Amino acid sequence: MDVGRGPAPPANDTPGPGPSTPGSPGSPAPTQPLPDYVAVTASEWRLALSRPVVGAGLVTIELRNAGEDPHDLVVAPQSGGMPAHHFPETDPGLYTAAGMQLAPGRYSLFCSLPGHAEAGMTATLQVAAP
Repeated sequence: MDVGRGPAPPANDTPGPGPSTPGSPGSPAPTQPLPDYVAVTASEWRLALSRPVVGAGLVTIELRNAGEDPHDLVVAPQSGGMPAHHFPETDPGLYTAAGMQLAPGRYSLFCSLPGHAEAGMTATLQVAAP
């Protein structure tokens, strides 16, 4: 399911205010849910993830093309099987986003255009159980 396509938003993913500090030193930090969003910035010849780990379930992945050439993106479980999603070719300066159900595990992300993955356009995303 595509949830957006257009000019790439700014690459600065500055987080908002941090979590509250627990009341006393040494007390356990509150459990934070794992994020359900990751931006993948493509350029020649690399992929950069905004975070290395997301939670299992419905995850939104956004492909941002910050390069000079078109790029696509395949999200495939490293354990084998069918790809979870194949983003279409995205022109420079644009983005494409999609939500997909991801089970816990490691996923290979790569540009499937001829020679791009071999040139270094690969990354690994860890999907952790909630």
